Amino acid sequence: MDLEKLFQIQVVIAFAMLVLPGFLIMKIIRLKIPNKDFLLKDVIFEAISYSLLNLSIIGWLPYVFFNMNLPVLGILLSIFSVTISPVLLAFFYIKILSSKLFQKYLDIQMPTAWDWYFSQRPNVITLVHLKNGDEIIGYFGENSYATSYPNDGSIYLEKVYTRDKNGTIKLVQNSNGILIAK
Repeated sequence: MDLEKLFQIQVVIAFAMLVLPGFLIMKIIRLKIPNKDFLLKDVIFEAISYSLLNLSIIGWLPYVFFNMNLPVLGILLSIFSVTISPVLLAFFYIKILSSKLFQKYLDIQMPTAWDWYFSQRPNVITLVHLKNGDEIIGYFGENSYATSYPNDGSIYLEKVYTRDKNGTIKLVQNSNGILIAK
């Protein structure tokens, strides 16, 4: 293998180790904590910071196995440190941020009150007021869904109820729920 090809492989590996884990962490965190979309130029340093954290925790292990002349384990740990450990780190980070202790001292900003409320995954009866004055009563539970920022506030309610003239609320039988778009 000539020197140019070796250099190209090293650049690809360096890129994979220094950038990809950070972007993976950021994408997973943004799945749980809504945030605006981002451009690469705006978040490259954040991605590299997350990647360096990932490298400091587990990224050094492949080199230990390479130096022990165990290349297969070194390669497997390299793949693990670029793909699996960032996912685990992101879930750990989300778990810490959502813990009562951290929520007591930190104010995790959600873009909208809608995002904050539905991120709590409440099991609630919801009353939706439509623009035409009608009301929809539904149940937001495990199988319900509410969009998050930057998407409009649409909601799927897994159960639908009706209210008669006396105010009695009854479940609509054989319903697949209702999707209400903003």
